[in-house]
Amino acid sequence: MFNVVGVPRMAFASIQSQRLDDPSVLGRIKSEGFVRKADGRQVHKGMGHLLTGLLSRAAAANLTGTWRKSPFFGEDGKPAKPIKQLTKEDVAHLS
Repeated sequence: MFNVVGVPRMAFASIQSQRLDDPSVLGRIKSEGFVRKADGRQVHKGMGHLLTGLLSRAAAANLTGTWRKSPFFGEDGKPAKPIKQLTKEDVAHLS
């Protein structure tokens, strides 16, 4: 359901909103990745907005030190929970 970058200094988490019963609880969705077009190609929508937000939040967090307060990483910089890498079979089951 969630995806985060593997380093605590990068302020980014993605949410697979289609997995939620009610995606509207997240508010307006501003960017989407891997959207399939009618011709079968995949595109990304709102990537400029995503990258601008990602870089500005990461820069601010690094300058102020707030990156250390991430719920995804402990004080030692290691993931708060064990990482689970999904296999192709796991992903196929979710589709």
